[in-house]
Amino acid sequence: IEQGINLLGFDIDLAEERILRHPWVERVDILRSWPSSLEVRVHEYRPLAMVNVENEQGGDLYYIDQHGKIFAQVESSQDLDFPVITGLDSVGAVIADKGLAAEAFSFLLLAARGNPIMPLQTISEVHVSPEKGLVVYLVDRPFPIYMGYNNITTRYYQLVKLLERLYRKRKVKEIKEIRMDYYEDRILVAKVEPYK
Repeated sequence: IEQGINLLGFDIDLAEERILRHPWVERVDILRSWPSSLEVRVHEYRPLAMVNVENEQGGDLYYIDQHGKIFAQVESSQDLDFPVITGLDSVGAVIADKGLAAEAFSFLLLAARGNPIMPLQTISEVHVSPEKGLVVYLVDRPFPIYMGYNNITTRYYQLVKLLERLYRKRKVKEIKEIRMDYYEDRILVAKVEPYK
């Protein structure tokens, strides 16, 4: 857009197409405001998490939005303070479609609802493993949480209740691992044995 341009001859479709090429732009609307201005409304993607897609060089990080759409590759200068889904060697344009990647995404959506015991900000990584299902790691705790396969919503809320009790009793530091997949309706909490 240059000063003095004729609004009647301005190609709105071409301008919208050019703006949409930017990976962070989800939608753009350009409106003529007669007699002398244009109104440009840009809606950007808002990242929910990142996904690490493994390849021969190691891996590439991409942002995903709250609909599971992969929209931009993460650059080194950008914000990295999001949970990461790992263990994938390929993904489509939308991660929320099917399989373990969709279950990992569903788990993050549950955490994004803002539960005070386990909000999204407390999750460091959700690892997708064909052998073990989902394995969750928290930001401030080094132990793995084995979520397993299926029933992710039920297991998420069971985990929240368990963590609430462990935090209240100050027992979290003693945990070696949590197995949400141990047995039907049973949770195994393995503790670290003190060194003697």
